[in-house]
Amino acid sequence: MQIILLLVVSVALGKVFAPLANIAPLSKLFELTNDACSWKVSRSQEGEDIKNSVSDAILACMGEEETQITLLDTTYSETFENSRDKSFTIKGTTTGDMQTIWTPSSSNAQRTIYLIRGHMTLQNIDFPFILSGEPQTIAPKTKLINVDGGSSSKPSLTLIHCNFNGLGLDTESYSIEMISIGKSSTTIIDNCTFSDIFSKSVVISASSYDSISIKNSRFTDIKSDGSLSGAILIQAGNDDNYDIEITGNTFTNCSGNQLGTVGVIIFSDEDEGFLKFNGNTIQQCSGGYTGGFYVQYGSFGTIELNSNTFIGNDFTDEDGVKAADGFIIKRNNVGITDAVSYFKGLFAGSTSDKINSVYYQINGSGGAIDSSGYFTPDLPLPCLPTQTAAECACIDGDTRDVCKDPDVPISIIDCTKTPDNDACIGECKDNTKKTEAECACIVGDKREICKGKSAVGSLRVTLSLIVAAIVLPAIALY
Repeated sequence: MQIILLLVVSVALGKVFAPLANIAPLSKLFELTNDACSWKVSRSQEGEDIKNSVSDAILACMGEEETQITLLDTTYSETFENSRDKSFTIKGTTTGDMQTIWTPSSSNAQRTIYLIRGHMTLQNIDFPFILSGEPQTIAPKTKLINVDGGSSSKPSLTLIHCNFNGLGLDTESYSIEMISIGKSSTTIIDNCTFSDIFSKSVVISASSYDSISIKNSRFTDIKSDGSLSGAILIQAGNDDNYDIEITGNTFTNCSGNQLGTVGVIIFSDEDEGFLKFNGNTIQQCSGGYTGGFYVQYGSFGTIELNSNTFIGNDFTDEDGVKAADGFIIKRNNVGITDAVSYFKGLFAGSTSDKINSVYYQINGSGGAIDSSGYFTPDLPLPCLPTQTAAECACIDGDTRDVCKDPDVPISIIDCTKTPDNDACIGECKDNTKKTEAECACIVGDKREICKGKSAVGSLRVTLSLIVAAIVLPAIALY
């Protein structure tokens, strides 16, 4: 059944997408080159330089190296599949603070776009899931964009200033995914938004790639009740030399069954590429093990997890190992003599509003746990004025009214229970001449500034619980 009503509902779809602050000025979009084959595409307009569909425009340019297409319609409808080995760019038309909305042309479409071959760039286009018909059905049924070359090709995808929208958090949970990356070469997602989706799947998944870069994008109001991770799940790429970059993104109100935001799960011990998870903000996110991000790896040529900001994240599991902001497992102990220093170095410049918010684990021979513990990425951020002492522990000099109550404890650390805490190791082993900012107060602290303070809750971790919690993520992938 063709969705004839799609053009009629363009006004309603416009309400789904908030005003877009991330629309690129036309001068920033692609420039036409002398040897490029260019067409405009419209379902409602005619002209010598206008084709009726993207498929027709690409077919008309088969003899050219590159194709550049401009969508003229406010709402454009086509279920698009490309199996031609071509490079093409498709950009939407911007009107004020809105841009072209691309929907599938059939209510039975599995995907809006399916890229099997070629190199596709999409700019300034919105991709929604929609409900239509009576009874209502969701379109597309599974994915907004699917990239998978199978055994014969490695297509590439670039998304710039595109926006992906679900049906909201109040709907039922559907088995839908915004972007799925299978066998491919390069994927670049830059300055895009992903929002308002309740799904049994993750928002973005990737495996069997040469490189993937997700940067300067926003993930907001995302909930998954069937996937390991809420927003992003990345598994191994092609061979043992692939690159992963997740930088400059903001994750807000994301939740997943086990991992709230991002999961990177690599079982190879010989990867020569890089993993960069830098400059991201994760706030108000939750998952069974962690609301932040989860990394399981053997080795990378380069690994960076620095300058991230964690605010108000939490875990939902009552038992087992858990940490508000991060959960890291290194599958071997090669080159590591001081685990805390090693992981703290990876997190250089990162901050959190919670103590001991990152769990680390290093496995030895046979997969047995060699060492594990918790650490705080950096000195906690100041508490928000509206947060209670339970939400953000009171510290010295705290100006919140709740912290002026003499019965409310000031947060200090018990090194017998959390021996790997920053306040208990390294230069803080002898804190006699250190300020509280340099070394937090601990139980039994002799410094004048720490007298009268009492310990607050601590974490107790048993080996059996560690093993139980670690096995589950790997099993969930199969």
